[in-house]
Amino acid sequence: MNKLKQTLNQDFVKSSVIFQVLWFALVMFGEQYFFISLIIFVFWVTTQKIPIKAWSFVLLLTSVGVTFDYGLFIFQGYQFSNDQFPFWLMMLWLCFSRYLYDMLNHFQWHWLAWFVMGAIFGPLAYVAASKFDVVTITAESWYFIPPFWAAILVFSKVVLNKFQFDLNPQ
Repeated sequence: MNKLKQTLNQDFVKSSVIFQVLWFALVMFGEQYFFISLIIFVFWVTTQKIPIKAWSFVLLLTSVGVTFDYGLFIFQGYQFSNDQFPFWLMMLWLCFSRYLYDMLNHFQWHWLAWFVMGAIFGPLAYVAASKFDVVTITAESWYFIPPFWAAILVFSKVVLNKFQFDLNPQ
C-alpha cells in the first residue's frame, strides 16, 4: 500500500510540473508553441493514464470551461490581442481538466475547501494572464469569474464522487 501511495504522489508531482509547463507555454506563447504543447500533453496522457470513463469527466469540464470563457469573450468581458477567441485557451482547458482530475483524486478535501480554492486560485490564473498582457479583462467580468471557479470546482468534486471516477478503479 505504501508503494502505491508513493507512486500516486510521484505521479501527482509529475502531473503538477507538466501542467505548470503547459500553462506557461500556452499562456505566454499561445499558438506559437501549440504543437510543442500538444506533444507534451500527449506524452502526459500516455505516460500517466487515467481510466477511459474518466475522460468523459475531463471532456465535460473542458466543455463547461470553454463555454464560460467563450461567453465572456462574446459579451466583451475578455479581449485578446488579435480580437479572436484563441485556440490555445481551449487546449489550456483540456490540460486543466486533466490536471483537476488528478487534484481531486489526490486531495480528498471537503467541498467547502474546493469552493474557497476555486474562488481564489482560479481568478489568480486570469490575473497572471492579464499581467503577461495576454488578455484584457473588464471590471464587470470579475463579478462572474470567482463564482464560476468556486462552482466549477465544487461541481467537479460532486461529479467525481457521484460517478466514482477514481485513479484506482477496482
